[in-house]
Amino acid sequence: MKLFQTALFTVCVLGISGCATEALQEAEPVVDTSKVGVSLLYAEKETGSSESALRLFVNAEFIRIDDQTAPNDYILFDRKKRTIYNVMTAEKSVSIISPRAVTAASPIPIAYTEEKNESAAITRGAENTKGYYYKFFANGVACYNVVVAEDFLPDVVKAFAEFRTVLAGEHATALGNLPPDRLDACDLALNIFYPARHLEFGFPVREWNDKGYSKFLREARHGVIIDPALLTIPADYARYPFGVKPH
Repeated sequence: MKLFQTALFTVCVLGISGCATEALQEAEPVVDTSKVGVSLLYAEKETGSSESALRLFVNAEFIRIDDQTAPNDYILFDRKKRTIYNVMTAEKSVSIISPRAVTAASPIPIAYTEEKNESAAITRGAENTKGYYYKFFANGVACYNVVVAEDFLPDVVKAFAEFRTVLAGEHATALGNLPPDRLDACDLALNIFYPARHLEFGFPVREWNDKGYSKFLREARHGVIIDPALLTIPADYARYPFGVKPH
């Protein structure tokens, strides 16, 4: 899924010494705390592609994912409905991933384990946290690498886990279509059967595998005010289940 762009607005309250109390009260903005969230900027590289600037906005109700290089397309995850919307502006369409449980058993045995080490690779915005490097193994073979900031942005971590769990339900629908020679224990573990395992240990500031994928958190900003327009879907766009093309 390709993703992308946003604008964000921060609120800055300026106190001026010597101003009358009434004047200060009149000048203070009224902030709707339901719009307050976190903005995250990642450098992401998909296997075989160039690096892109991935931005996320997360609050109690939504995750929005977009890319600075493709400003009109984006993914919106409704946390309450557990539903993912992939918005494509050129087609004026929205593909929808609805929540569903993973009920199928893995077609191959999977032993998913991890090794833990301390890490100093903490990013800007998370400097006061403790970092750890986790290396994951599927059936004894190196699978995935994550550096986490412990006890950092716990609600964002929860939101990521919710999002990945919904994706896992969608991925599981294709299990029956995979030939035996395409079954990979790492892919099955990471994307279907243990999609949020690495999130149990903290906030991911760096992720990578040995196939060319990498993602690095460049910046985290707290307490930003997210424009409500960024958390909506155009009413006139066609909507259809993910994987189904509109007529």
